[in-house]
Amino acid sequence: MKNIYALIVFTIFANYVFSQTENTNWKLYKGQDSVITDSLFTPIDTVNEIKIAATPGKVKINKDSRIDKLSKDLGTPNDGISVKINGYRVQLIASSKKGSVDGERAKFVGIKNDIPTYVDYRQPNFRLRVGDFKTKLEAQKLQHEIKDIFPSAIIITDLIELTKIKINK
Repeated sequence: MKNIYALIVFTIFANYVFSQTENTNWKLYKGQDSVITDSLFTPIDTVNEIKIAATPGKVKINKDSRIDKLSKDLGTPNDGISVKINGYRVQLIASSKKGSVDGERAKFVGIKNDIPTYVDYRQPNFRLRVGDFKTKLEAQKLQHEIKDIFPSAIIITDLIELTKIKINK
């Protein structure tokens, strides 16, 4: 029983000794308020109000003139010539009747009008291929999306057109 009374007295004493008084005027150091001065900071009276006086910087790019020539040679030209690279397309149909291939093309364009379509003729069949995919995973995504409408769609390797990069000026 003595131990319980001693524990209660100790707890009350500890709360009294270690408790903080309500002080709404917090300071970094005891005594006077400190003033921060630095080249990045404006002088301040209290530590709670740090204001940064920054100005926007300028970036200067130094590059070799051969980089522009290389970009022009390897990039997609603007004069209508397309650059071909190895990639993937989804073949929807191969048929000897051009009318059936055109009908399937119209059906696909009605569903996905943002994906390019290509009709290729290799004797004796017309082939409808869609998309310009750099990876097989992208082609599989499209194949999965259209599998209910085009169940016989297959992924094939083909030379695809390099996509144009849009430059915002």
